Amino acid sequence: MLEPSPGSRIPSAWRQAMPLSRVVLHYRMGLPSLGKIRPVAWLLGALERIAELLPRSIWAYFVVLRHLSQEAGTSCSHAPNRLLNN
Repeated sequence: MLEPSPGSRIPSAWRQAMPLSRVVLHYRMGLPSLGKIRPVAWLLGALERIAELLPRSIWAYFVVLRHLSQEAGTSCSHAPNRLLNN
């Protein structure tokens, strides 16, 4: 569990309401070659954009970003959309 230090804020954001392309194009469970077909890629993208109309409380991905202090002997990431462990 991430706990902010006093006076700090842990940035978070909602991402991907319904990541259909992750399932349909998955390298093991799906058919990744379908992603090369423009109409299929367009359709998946359109369905994912439509899914953004769903209430955020049921979205599939929630991203929490955490900067780790250089002083504590850990690295600090400035990359957006990266979930850090530790």
